[in-house]
Amino acid sequence: MDSRFDLIFQGLIISVLRDLGQRDPQARQQATELARAVLKQLNGA
Repeated sequence: MDSRFDLIFQGLIISVLRDLGQRDPQARQQATELARAVLKQLNGA
C-alpha cells in the first residue's frame, strides 16, 4: 500500500512540475528528472 501511495504522490508532483514547466525551464527539468527516477524505480534499477 505504501508503494502505491508513493507512486501516486510522485505522479502528482511530476504533473505539477510539468505544468509549471510551461513557464519555468527549471521546473520542466525537475519534472523530467523525477520522471526518470520513477521509471528506474518501476523497472527495478
